[in-house]
Amino acid sequence: MKKLFLILATVVLSSLAFAEEVKKYNENGNQYYKRKGNEYWTCSEPLEMVVLTDDGLPLYYRKSPVDGEKLGDFKNEVLVYATKRTAEKYEADGITDYWYLVHSGSEPEKQGWVFGGSIEFNGE
Repeated sequence: MKKLFLILATVVLSSLAFAEEVKKYNENGNQYYKRKGNEYWTCSEPLEMVVLTDDGLPLYYRKSPVDGEKLGDFKNEVLVYATKRTAEKYEADGITDYWYLVHSGSEPEKQGWVFGGSIEFNGE
């Protein structure tokens, strides 16, 4: 019995030591969370957004934020769903915003990172 108690105590203590710290916060009615050491915030629910480019041209999505390989594009005014956001804001062409990991609702395989300056929350 004493051995069983020691084994259980060891398992519980070691799991507490390796448990990941999770940070949470709300912004504009959306909840985000982030695990310790992760560079991205994850949305608790996908955020519905619209691609709105200044010139009306398609928006490229990338393998990773900022300078990632271009994987494809989303047409202007198409709905996309954001599931992650960078922890830090970046500047591009005088606009400061986050990068978002988005996917197409109609074509879920179309997924990549886009600059927030070219997308808006749906309805705003």
